[in-house]
This record gives sequence, structure tokens and C-alpha cells, in this order.
Amino acid sequence: MGGERASASGDSLARAAAYIQSAFENAGLSVREQPYQYHGQRVVNLLATAPATTGASRYYVVGAHY
Repeated sequence: MGGERASASGDSLARAAAYIQSAFENAGLSVREQPYQYHGQRVVNLLATAPATTGASRYYVVGAHY
């Protein structure tokens, strides 16, 4: 998915978020939104969580911007 993703570029951020959320869900992750306002526009952080594994000894935190 390419193209402009600036907050002033129409619905491009919403489309990028929907694409990322779909990719996470297709990978078996549960996704929730953390909405906030940026320059008067509603935007979201996407928080994806892997299913719990009993006795897991490691956790991973991954961050990125879109």
C-alpha cells in the first residue's frame, strides 16, 4: 500500500489503519483502537495482542508509525 498518509490527506490515514488492522487480524491477533485527536482530526493507534500462551517466558512489544 503506497501513497500519501499525511493527516491532511483525506481518508488516507483511515484506509491505512484499516489495512493494518486487517493484516493483524488475518495473522490471528486481536486488535483494539486507541483514538486521539491530532490537529482536529480523529486518528488511532492500533494495539494488537497475540493469544495468551500458558507459561510464556518472553513478551514482545513492537511499535511503528504509518
